[in-house]
Amino acid sequence: MSKECLLPDTVGGVLEFWQSMGCEDAVFYVDDIETCSFSAAYAIVREDNDYMDDYVTDDTGRIAQVRLDKVAQAQVL
Repeated sequence: MSKECLLPDTVGGVLEFWQSMGCEDAVFYVDDIETCSFSAAYAIVREDNDYMDDYVTDDTGRIAQVRLDKVAQAQVL
């Protein structure tokens, strides 16, 4: 079974994708550690791991947090 990638495969592409989703003011987390958007995008692109992205919205519906957590292959299957 092939893995379907929903995010672009370059750091710039991921950043553009997040910008198009309105994540400019969001706080980014990778495995529960707060980081910048560039570091979060870099973690997705450089690592040979699957990340589940979770978009947390505020009271107005704007994206307030982007949380990325590694998902083990056993959890995906």
